[in-house]
Amino acid sequence: MTSLRKPETAARYEEYRKKREPDVCYLCRAASIKEFTYWRLLPNEYPYDRITKTHHLITLRRHADENALTVPEYNELYDIKLALRNDYDMLFENTLKNKSIREHYHIHAIEVADELP
Repeated sequence: MTSLRKPETAARYEEYRKKREPDVCYLCRAASIKEFTYWRLLPNEYPYDRITKTHHLITLRRHADENALTVPEYNELYDIKLALRNDYDMLFENTLKNKSIREHYHIHAIEVADELP
């Protein structure tokens, strides 16, 4: 599969994955752009920059996978999606097959690049 990242970003990402400590989660330690009660909006250090001009992540504030989400967390995520629908072109999540951080639930918030490869 062709990467959605530019070659330089893909190389940085692969290097990060090789050196990543098992108990250190990027989504837990990254600085927030915006905070909500249960969620945070984060920059993506390894964006899909071949296809995006903006690539942020909406992530649960606590370290948990999708199966552990509570009703209040789901409800707030729905409200966040509604609030952000005019700020991004797409909100999406990777399937389990393609998730690199399976243990910490997150979705992608992107603005599509003006010109695609």
